[in-house]
Amino acid sequence: MTGRPAVSVSVQNDYDANCVYEPAIITVSASEVYTYNWSPSTGLTFNPDAQHVIAEPAQTTVYQLIVSNGVCSDTIPVKVFHNEPPVITVSANSIVTCDSVVTLTATATGGSTLVWFNGANVQIGTGDSITVAAGPVAVYKVVATNDQGCTVSESISVTGSNLNVDAAISQPVSVCENTPVSLQVINLDPNDNLTYQWSSSNPALSITPQGAAQVTLSGAEGQYTVTVVVTNQFDCQNTYSTQVTVTPGESLEGAISTDLCNGLLVGFENTGTVSGTWNFGDNSAPSTENDPEHTYAQAGTYTVTFVSPQACVAPYSAQIEVLAAPAVQAAIGNNLMACVDSASVQFTDQTIGADLTNWQWTFSNGATSNEQNPTVVFGQAGSITATLTVTNADGCTGTATAQPQVDIINESVEEQFNFCQLTSVALNPSFNQGYTYTWTATPADPNLLVNNPNPSVSPSVPTTYSVSITNGACSVTYSALVTPREAATLELPADQLLCSNDPVSVSVVNTNATSVKWSLSPTLTPILATGNTVLIIPVPNGMYYVEATNGEGCKALDSIAINNASVNVLAESLNRDICKSFATELTVTNMIPSQVLTYEWTQGLAPVPNPMVVPLEDATYEVKVTNQFGCKDTLTFHVNVTEVTVTAEVTGPDTICTGQTTRLLATASGNASVYTYQWVPAASLSAGDVPDPIAEPQETTDYIVTVMGDGQCPASASVTVFFMDTECAEPYIFVPKAFTPNGDDNNDKFIVRGANIKEMHFIVWDRWGEKVYETKDILALGWDGTYNGKESTPDSYAWYLEVTCGNGATYVNKGNVTLLK
Repeated sequence: MTGRPAVSVSVQNDYDANCVYEPAIITVSASEVYTYNWSPSTGLTFNPDAQHVIAEPAQTTVYQLIVSNGVCSDTIPVKVFHNEPPVITVSANSIVTCDSVVTLTATATGGSTLVWFNGANVQIGTGDSITVAAGPVAVYKVVATNDQGCTVSESISVTGSNLNVDAAISQPVSVCENTPVSLQVINLDPNDNLTYQWSSSNPALSITPQGAAQVTLSGAEGQYTVTVVVTNQFDCQNTYSTQVTVTPGESLEGAISTDLCNGLLVGFENTGTVSGTWNFGDNSAPSTENDPEHTYAQAGTYTVTFVSPQACVAPYSAQIEVLAAPAVQAAIGNNLMACVDSASVQFTDQTIGADLTNWQWTFSNGATSNEQNPTVVFGQAGSITATLTVTNADGCTGTATAQPQVDIINESVEEQFNFCQLTSVALNPSFNQGYTYTWTATPADPNLLVNNPNPSVSPSVPTTYSVSITNGACSVTYSALVTPREAATLELPADQLLCSNDPVSVSVVNTNATSVKWSLSPTLTPILATGNTVLIIPVPNGMYYVEATNGEGCKALDSIAINNASVNVLAESLNRDICKSFATELTVTNMIPSQVLTYEWTQGLAPVPNPMVVPLEDATYEVKVTNQFGCKDTLTFHVNVTEVTVTAEVTGPDTICTGQTTRLLATASGNASVYTYQWVPAASLSAGDVPDPIAEPQETTDYIVTVMGDGQCPASASVTVFFMDTECAEPYIFVPKAFTPNGDDNNDKFIVRGANIKEMHFIVWDRWGEKVYETKDILALGWDGTYNGKESTPDSYAWYLEVTCGNGATYVNKGNVTLLK
């Protein structure tokens, strides 16, 4: 191809605009004259033509320069970058703070990175914030750089104005009452101009001079909180507090006492709250105990001092008079005054001492007294404790304790006894094993045991018995008159053994009693009857107690056994119903386990209480029961036998096809009054509880019927119904080969047979093609061998059959049938 040569120009392809938005100067060089077309033209200025271009796009742009010489052209891309510097923002350019450190923060646009520098232009950190110390004026710089390399910086001036003082009031201060104390705050920064504001939690504490760095405190007793607020010229403040305790001056007058009641042993007591050192005035060693006791070598006058090392406490000094012996020496005497049922004791004061003014007695039985010589009654024997505290006019006390033994006789003997002859009487049944007893009798009783605490006596004449009872130092004498009375007599008949609960009369045989009581209890409680004769209804092992009382009040007790030994047996169900060939147990229960029974059954049954029988028909059984006492009873059992049989049959066809049914029949027989029926499985039956259900199985099924006679005797039988699962094909659809329409009701009709036919079209022709029969009725009786009312001649006839079965399948067939006569 010939023509003009290709375009040839020279131009820079990439231009970087700097970070202060200066435009890019683009120059296109060419050796020939061309035409130039720039695209897009946005942000371009031609100065003066398209070969001299000033590019100032708002964003980085790729321009397409199309150069043409009229025939050939070329496209040159020229990329001009637009770089936008970041914008940096700081929290403040000048910061004055009262804190020792300050956090500087900055943000920048365009995802820029931040770098921090100190005043020496040394990098000290990166990121959005940095923490620096707050001191004299310092300038920090933060530089932001974006991803185009454009940078920008900001400066922050930091001035720290925190206080630097030494607060000497930081520790608690303690001072005696009205004693001045000084507090001071020292300024450690000579460039700070400080002011001071002092205050107290209670105006009772004075602070002078107010507003000074050093002040003087003075006040009354108490706890105070002293506070000073220190402020510099930049309004930076610090608050300092301390606790000031002002302790009052203490005097020991009234707090120290001396006990001079114990002779040479002197007790000192300090009831105050201060500690110190005792000096006893006899050149002995000092003591630092709070309440010391000191024993002096001899009686006399001594100067005692107590000096405390604690501030604000004045020394104590006093003269004391020490005695040679205790001022009060208590002692107790006692004398037993009486001892029957209680002890009366006389106590006497035997104290040694002068100017006695008060007596205080306490005793172990809880009694007290302020008498000098009291008498006290004690209700129990044993060792007792008596305590006496005696006080003199100077308040000195002495205490003594005595524990004398007290003996008491808590016993008495009745003054008179009456007893029935043939018995005896105990004279002292409530005796005490710890006492000593001595008995005498008037007139003399040779059978008396003179040292027995509780002798039993039976004198024949009235006799007086005396006893001397001794317990330690206590002794007492009692007397009792014992008088004999006529004895009661009682005689009963012999014990009786009975075989029934028929009432029986029982009478006393011989007695001198004026009253007779009968009871089932030997304690005669409750009373069953009174009088010489009683009517008794016998009970098993019955025991009856009789008490006879004569005119003297004497009693006699006897008993008689009347045993109702009749047989008591229980027959469990005398009348019972069972099924034929079933066994039943004839059960006799002995209701009196202590009796030994023998059994005699009819029909040759074993002599046991529970023979097993299997009667084939209604039967009666009798048993005679005899116990070891010869008592008898007879029981009769009636057993009713129920017989049930059943047969089952299929009264309809025993083989059915789909959609067909047949009837079952159960026939029950026997001597039951009521029969119930239950067929299984029952799901394919019209009913499961009737004797003749309709069956419609979907498979060959064995049906079992159970007949229950009178609700208890069962019998079962079974039948089988066969199921033929038909198809829409031979042999389930059957067309005969011949028929004989001769009126004998046997094969008289030419009919299609099938178990599951739902639709049918059946046609018959003679040999000449004449249609002699046609039907679509599945219930039609078939062709009877006539045509137009006339009997057809024996011959071979053609037929055609179309069938639709219940499952939707179809059957089509044709053939010949022979009409026979």
